[in-house]
Amino acid sequence: MQSPATGTAGSVISGGTRLLLILPLVLVATGLMPPCRALASVPRDARDLPGGLQTGATAHTGGYDLPTVTGFSPSSGPVGSSVRITGTALGSTTAVRFNGRSAPFSGASEYYVTATVPSGATSGKIVVTTRGGTATSPSGFTVTNAPYVTSIAPAEGPVRTLVNLAGTGFQGATRVTFNGASSSFTVRSDAQITATVPTSATSGRVVVTTPLGTSTSSARFTVTPPPTVSSFSPTSGPVGTNVAIGGRGFVGTTSVKFHGVEANYRVVDANKITATVPTGATSGTIVVTSPGGSGTSSTSFVVAQMPTITGFSPTSGPALTKVTISGTGFTGATAVEFNGLKASAFSVTGSTKITATVPSSATSGRITVTAPGGTATSTGSFTVIAKPSLSYFTPDSGPAGTVVTLVGSGLSGTTWVTFGGARASFTVVSATQITATVPTGATSGPIAVTAPA
Repeated sequence: MQSPATGTAGSVISGGTRLLLILPLVLVATGLMPPCRALASVPRDARDLPGGLQTGATAHTGGYDLPTVTGFSPSSGPVGSSVRITGTALGSTTAVRFNGRSAPFSGASEYYVTATVPSGATSGKIVVTTRGGTATSPSGFTVTNAPYVTSIAPAEGPVRTLVNLAGTGFQGATRVTFNGASSSFTVRSDAQITATVPTSATSGRVVVTTPLGTSTSSARFTVTPPPTVSSFSPTSGPVGTNVAIGGRGFVGTTSVKFHGVEANYRVVDANKITATVPTGATSGTIVVTSPGGSGTSSTSFVVAQMPTITGFSPTSGPALTKVTISGTGFTGATAVEFNGLKASAFSVTGSTKITATVPSSATSGRITVTAPGGTATSTGSFTVIAKPSLSYFTPDSGPAGTVVTLVGSGLSGTTWVTFGGARASFTVVSATQITATVPTGATSGPIAVTAPA
C-alpha cells in the first residue's frame, strides 16, 4: 500500500500501490524517510497509467504507448516462415500484417513479437498494431515463394526449340526438365524462364526446380519427331517426274530435296508428300526436312537422263535392215520406232547405242527412241527402200533393141534389169517406172528387176 494515495506535485510517496496525481503542480521531495519505508518524488511528467507509473511515453487509448518497429529477421522467406519483429511497446500487439495480409503471431513482449508469413503474402512492409497504435517497418520483407508454372509456349516443337515458361517464383531456379530430361535455361525474371528442349527429350510435362521447391506444368509439351521416308514411287524418272513420297511426320515440312537439289512439293497429309524431280537433279536419296529434323530415304531415286539421237547408220534400206542408232540416255529404253511404227526388234548396248531392225511395213521418216528419261527424235529421216515389184510392162513382145516400159513399185535404186536372164540397159524414171532396152541375145522369158536388199 503506497501512502499517500493522492497528492500534488512534490508529494512524497511510499509503498507499492498506485498514486493518483493532482496535476500540474511542481513537486519537490522534502522531509526525512522513516525507517523501512521507500520514499519517491513524483516526476513532473508522470501519468496515472494501467500497470503503474510510466515516463517518456505518449499516452494513447487506454493509456498504452505508441509502438515502434525497428527491424525484423530474417529479411526474406517463403510463406510459413517465422519472422522475429523487434521494436518497442509491442507487448499489447493485436495484429501483424505483411504488405496488408494478416499474419498469425505469438510471443508478444515489450521489445519483440514473432509472426508467421501468411499464405498469399507478397513482398512489402510489416505493420504491427497494438492497443497503443500502429507501427510500420522501415524496410520491406521479401516473400520468396515456391515456383509455380502457369503456362508453356509453344506447347509443341522439335528438340532444340526455345520454350517460354511463365509463372511465379522462378528466381534462383536450379533445374528445368522436359519429361525428366534436363534442359539448358535462362531465368529472365521471377515470372519467366526460357528453356531449350533437350535432344533426349520426349513428350511430357515441364518441371521447374528452385531451392524453395518444384512446380510441374499442367500442360504437356509435345516433342515433334523428325520425319521418316519409307517409300517413293516411281523409283526413277526424268526431270519433271511427279514422285509420291510415303512416310510419317510430314506436317510442317519445310524442304524436299532430290540428291541435294530443292524440289517443288505438296504435303498431302502427315504420311504423304508429292514432289517434282527438279532441274539439275541427279540420282540419289530423297531428303524431307521439317521442324522436327530431317528424314532420308534408304534407297536412291534414279534420275533418268533425257535420251538424244546423234545419228544412225545406214540412213536407208529395205524392211528388216539392221540400223545402228547412236546417242545418249538409252539405258532402259522401252521402244524404237521408224516413222511411228515400232521396230521389229532392238537391243540396247549401253547408254549410247541401240541396234534396231526396220519393220516390214515401215515407211520413210524419223527414228524415235523412248527411254525412262523421255523420248528422243532423230533430226534426219531414215529412207525405207521398198522391195521392187512389177505390175506390168509394155510392149509385151518385140525384137532386141525394143524399149520396154516397166511399171510397178519400189523401183528406186534398181541395179539390174534382165530379159530372160540377159542383162539390159535401163533408166529409172521414178519409184514406179523404169524404161529398159531388150538386149541382144535375149530370149523370150520373164523380166527381172533387182534392187538393194
